Amino acid sequence: MQFVAFLGAYRDPGNLNPWAAALLGALLTSRVTFVLCFLIIFLCALTSSVPHRLALTGITAAVVGVIANLALYFCGPPKAEPPARGDPTQDQGVYFA
Repeated sequence: MQFVAFLGAYRDPGNLNPWAAALLGALLTSRVTFVLCFLIIFLCALTSSVPHRLALTGITAAVVGVIANLALYFCGPPKAEPPARGDPTQDQGVYFA
């Protein structure tokens, strides 16, 4: 989303320098998108009520799940043993010793 705002502001900068407008558009997009989310999370972390702790636990579990999913997607599934050396038919992946 930040990249799209950067390109949009660069393409139509108005009275500003295109690079300055692009940087301002990207920063504004990041601020509007993420500041409210961080504010809610940090305010919930400061309170000690059970519903807020449960909500933060759910958010943490979701973030860990997304990171693990992306790691498996980009690294491939774990393999038991590496392929023979120099075999171009085998793909690269994560191997456990």
